Amino acid sequence: MASTQKKGNSRKKTPAPPPPPAYNAAARMAGGIVCALLALCVLVSYFNVDALLLVWIARVLKGALGYGYYLTAPVLAAIAVIQLGHRGRPVVLRTTCVALLPLLVGVLCHLALCRTAYTLGLDSVKTLWADGQALKCGGVLSGGLAVGCEALVSKVVSIIVFVVLLLAALLGALHLTPQEAAARVRSYGESLRRDDEDADDDM
Repeated sequence: MASTQKKGNSRKKTPAPPPPPAYNAAARMAGGIVCALLALCVLVSYFNVDALLLVWIARVLKGALGYGYYLTAPVLAAIAVIQLGHRGRPVVLRTTCVALLPLLVGVLCHLALCRTAYTLGLDSVKTLWADGQALKCGGVLSGGLAVGCEALVSKVVSIIVFVVLLLAALLGALHLTPQEAAARVRSYGESLRRDDEDADDDM
């Protein structure tokens, strides 16, 4: 009797409901569409179109990122592709790494190209903002970060640090580990070498 009761109880058990998705599909779709529209606006602003919204977006991005302004359109487009084509996969790390690219490139360009000496302090904020809008420096964010790091650890060390950070951000954006990136570089080099050998054989 006890065995029959256990079988009856086991038959009555309903399967557990599937766990809810760990992401909000609607929010990702909305974010992807917004980033795509922003990418289009920034891309059009590259051509100095006289429109209030586009001029305002260009001024804000130039004042904040300086040289990194020219990378914002492709970065926003890449974020839109990541958000719209996620297929349920986690994309927070990739999105963050891609979003950091204009900032890091702006810092490196400021360190390598800017010839103006800025003092470390609040007095330089207006100057960095104005020069960033004129694309003479890295703006308030990138330029300020470059000025602070240069004052802290020198220009050479700052360039090395931000090159490493840029490479790490690129690996995160491409969803690659250093080992996978090295393997791809080796395979690409070997394919080029094979193509050269085939071309020499044909000759």
